[in-house]
Amino acid sequence: MGIGQRGLVGLGLAALVAGSFTAAGTRDAKAGSAPIGFSTPMVMDPIETVGEPTIVHSPASDNTVYASGPWGTGTQRSIWNASADGGETFRLVQQCAPQSGEVGKVCPPPTAVQGTPNPPGGGDTDQRLDHTGKDYFVDLWALACDRVATTTDHGATAVQNAYGCNSPTVIPASRPDGSDRQWLAAFDPALTGVKSTAPDAATAPLMYMEYNNLQTIQTNPAYWVRSIDGINYTPANNDNGNVGSDGYPAVDQITGKVFEATDGGNNTLVLNIGTPIDASGDLCFL
Repeated sequence: MGIGQRGLVGLGLAALVAGSFTAAGTRDAKAGSAPIGFSTPMVMDPIETVGEPTIVHSPASDNTVYASGPWGTGTQRSIWNASADGGETFRLVQQCAPQSGEVGKVCPPPTAVQGTPNPPGGGDTDQRLDHTGKDYFVDLWALACDRVATTTDHGATAVQNAYGCNSPTVIPASRPDGSDRQWLAAFDPALTGVKSTAPDAATAPLMYMEYNNLQTIQTNPAYWVRSIDGINYTPANNDNGNVGSDGYPAVDQITGKVFEATDGGNNTLVLNIGTPIDASGDLCFL
């Protein structure tokens, strides 16, 4: 750093310090505000430990906190917990195993013998909330497909389904199969209170899921699907896929556009943009 730069830094620091003293009299109203802090750490589950956890906080009045993480492919389990006291204590969200792509029934509680009845899964987990507090959950099923689920009663019960559970070696008629590192992204303008101009605004809340479809015979690996209930997903674009697999997607709540950044190779960064083209939320990528 040059002398001139050091002088600027020093002057800026002096100005900040001086400002803090001269403005002290104008901040009396805020003097009593408590600083942001954290409570004593607690263990969510001392028995079923997970990796790569996710956590979401309901925007609804129920104030539920949901946390999840993969327990491991070897166990074919992922843990999905809910907290009704702001994250102080957690309990399992009850799920059932998918039945050949059909929506499961309400599950029995876990037992000391069987543990949690939440197979199959054990891979990456992700979850998103809409403005009503509904939690949308997805679990990776041994690179074969994705297990999706939702709860609307704070985790007391959950229904689930499976998507993409056919052979990953052929091109299916309507969806590519085989999955890795799935992501969820919610289009729900009510979450932020903005007025959307998207053609699918009346469809919201709309949940998008993107995953690496593992089909090397296709043009690109990233595949997008959509759902209005979080249980039944349909393709949101064509079967050729798009660039941007394993990225972290986001949705512009005004335009409805989806964005996904990924490694473009050779030290480059690629941004894939999908624009909704109809009232159903189908996407057109650049």
